[in-house]
Amino acid sequence: MKLKKEKTHISINRFNYFHNMNGILFGVMIAIVLFGIMAIYSSSIYTAYYNGESQTRYIVMQMIGLLVGLGAHVFLICVPYKKYLSKPMIILALMFSIVTLVIVLFTEARLGASRWINLGPVDFQPSELGKIIYVLFLAYWFVKYEKSCYYDGKLLFSASIHPKARRRIQKDRGFWRRILMSWGVPLGVSLLMIILLYLEPDNGSIIIMLLVFLVLSVAMFVRSKKVRTLIAVALILGCAVLFMKDVIAEPVIKFVGEDSHIAVRFRAWLDPFADYEGDGYQLANSYIAIAKGGVTGAGLGKGSQKQGFLPEGHTDFILANIAEEFGLFGIGLVLIGFYIIISQSFKIAMRSEDKQAKLTILGLMTLFLVQIFWNAAGISGLLPMKGLTAPLLSYGGTSILFMVILLGIVQGIAVRTNKQEKAKIGEVSR
Repeated sequence: MKLKKEKTHISINRFNYFHNMNGILFGVMIAIVLFGIMAIYSSSIYTAYYNGESQTRYIVMQMIGLLVGLGAHVFLICVPYKKYLSKPMIILALMFSIVTLVIVLFTEARLGASRWINLGPVDFQPSELGKIIYVLFLAYWFVKYEKSCYYDGKLLFSASIHPKARRRIQKDRGFWRRILMSWGVPLGVSLLMIILLYLEPDNGSIIIMLLVFLVLSVAMFVRSKKVRTLIAVALILGCAVLFMKDVIAEPVIKFVGEDSHIAVRFRAWLDPFADYEGDGYQLANSYIAIAKGGVTGAGLGKGSQKQGFLPEGHTDFILANIAEEFGLFGIGLVLIGFYIIISQSFKIAMRSEDKQAKLTILGLMTLFLVQIFWNAAGISGLLPMKGLTAPLLSYGGTSILFMVILLGIVQGIAVRTNKQEKAKIGEVSR
């Protein structure tokens, strides 16, 4: 009888993970998602009417993506994260991601890009999955080859300056083999994925992947004491760039050519009202929506820009609609929610003793932060728009699915970290 009771006790505890969840992280995620569903309904009503569709079509599709994502979220909490962050699972996921990125190139183009695979009632966007898998791969690889990444990478950099470093490399027969494994493989995977995304084209995802690679690469060389200094320098440089439109835009336009779609975006960014009826239409109407909202907003459902003036108002420009209906106050609450998600995630990373878990959260939060920042800066004209959705808010089944999964990975790491800390406290108390 005792044996049976012990077995029952163990089986119950296997599913007793939710006590160790980060409640703040989960609660804020759900709050933003629910607010997003309300905003999608409000901003898509006229689009649905003009298209002859049901007024609830967009929120129903969003709910399907959300429910599937929450199922995966729970799964990622209940299964030890080391199982799905293991080498076989990451390599299989990476191969699947690359295959889907190849398949999407042969699909019918929409809005000038081939980014979606039609799966009947829903569309699947491989780049959303690819960005997450890319982070998991880099985190695994850089930790596995940590010593080579740091010492050999540092030596290779020094070789461009110091003759002694070059002589050391010449004497070390295994140097280039180690460099090929530690840095060559991730660079090769990055190049392959960037080429596939460029062919779609999906320049926004390319920028995110480059920034993720930069952040995780720098993390291999920067010690924890210097992280705050590095972040401060990055923020100062970032803020300086935001107020240098003319300095940045003109050289870019000359480089890519006057007729390039990139040049079109940059000209619209410089002055959207100069071509209001053409390329500046979206951004100009985004400005108008933000201006109309003021501090307190027009009220839920009372925005006017969604009435055919602001295209993609429930997707890329959902923050503009939120600004019009809820004002600066509403946008402020949303941004505070995003800040809480990012800060809680970094707290989880700092408490974890697993280097791969730390680097995984750093990469995932870089992805999350860049997407939020670029979307918010894009609708307000601080940066050129890149077709990036607002995480957890914008309409898109694939987007909501994989953003909830992304936070499920973070939550899975939090659960194991909390369990380990409680186990240590129990051992000490004994």
